[in-house]
Amino acid sequence: MSRSSFLLILLAFLNVYFAMKTLSEVFSVHTDTFKETPYTYIGMDHPFYHPGLSMTPAALTLQETLHYTLNTSDPEGTHEWELLFQFPKGTGRVHLGSNHRLFISTFYHQLHCMVQLRRALLKRSDRSATPHHVNHCLQYLRQTLLCQADDTLEDDDFMEKDFQTQRIGSDVQCYDWEASYERIGEEYMAFQAWLNAAEVEQ
Repeated sequence: MSRSSFLLILLAFLNVYFAMKTLSEVFSVHTDTFKETPYTYIGMDHPFYHPGLSMTPAALTLQETLHYTLNTSDPEGTHEWELLFQFPKGTGRVHLGSNHRLFISTFYHQLHCMVQLRRALLKRSDRSATPHHVNHCLQYLRQTLLCQADDTLEDDDFMEKDFQTQRIGSDVQCYDWEASYERIGEEYMAFQAWLNAAEVEQ
């Protein structure tokens, strides 16, 4: 066996080894989300999902809407999009563990990226929706959508629908985001109360 062939085989083996090691660590964290021993919230020792959200199933009917428009002359539509930044309280950020470590909810990050894409479509010179920011959001949405691929069966071919007349789509099962908003908002208020108390003690 030549030296170059040996090195290629060695590199291939190392690639497979490190890929399997990474997957093993990820799935072990996922499996132990609700482990009995408390998390330290240091390094990777934290739950894969938010430990306090019940994620109750809810139903949603997909439909065309007059809300959340792309029209720059529609102040109501702009207001609706900007409201996505205001809920839940704390803009999707949660502080977990005794050291109040900061995390952000994936669903809020996704909503944030949708707002940035809208801003970029409406105004190319938007200071927030820069090309770098928009590219990040496209890649983030692509990856998270693939990660949470929804296999719900929708009626008909959406490419052939007339959305001006066929405005009601299929029913899908999702999580109760309103309950998630409420819980994350409550946790944010509790964190603010802790923060204020800590400042008073200093």
